[in-house]
Amino acid sequence: MEHTQEPWRLGIGYTVIANDPVPEMPGSEHVEYYGGHLIAESVVHRNARRIVACVNALVGWDTATLERYAQGGAPGNPNLGQRFAELNIARKQRDELQTQLANSNAALAAMAEERDHAWAELRAIREAIGARPEESTLDEVDCKLHQRTLLLAALSGLVEDIQGLMTESEGVAGLHLNGDVAPWQELEAGSRFERISHLPDAVAALFSVEGLIA
Repeated sequence: MEHTQEPWRLGIGYTVIANDPVPEMPGSEHVEYYGGHLIAESVVHRNARRIVACVNALVGWDTATLERYAQGGAPGNPNLGQRFAELNIARKQRDELQTQLANSNAALAAMAEERDHAWAELRAIREAIGARPEESTLDEVDCKLHQRTLLLAALSGLVEDIQGLMTESEGVAGLHLNGDVAPWQELEAGSRFERISHLPDAVAALFSVEGLIA
């Protein structure tokens, strides 16, 4: 006959009880006295706890199998205690792997967010520079760098031409209606007529970008 159905629990006094009757046990039916159907009595509390814990932990294991493990098992098979020790190790490894997996998922989520942000910035840049769909990003970069080089060269040449004129001449004739030559000092930024006010900005920009003009 199969053992009494679990769960087992501690009863009143030094007893172990269950919800199901134990016909072979005299007095088992005295539920009100024991708190349930009596399985064992005259068991000290610590041992009763042990019995209840072990039985409830092994739900689903048949008694014959448990007896074989308790006796050392078949040749080459560890006993049940060793199996539980191995199970605890496996559970610990599982928990560590789950933690690592959670950390990896969090890192991947952060990387995905950074990737999406980078793609959004790249799309904005492509739209701003009017990139053609068939161009790759590297092609666009090469194209813009080439345009930048041409613009820097043109701006540098223009600044050098203006500075050369300012060095080789006194000013601009025909600017004043009375025929007087307008000195360069009167045309610079902050001066009286201020006709070449952006020249210092151009010089500063060239110097900061390429160091083209000292």
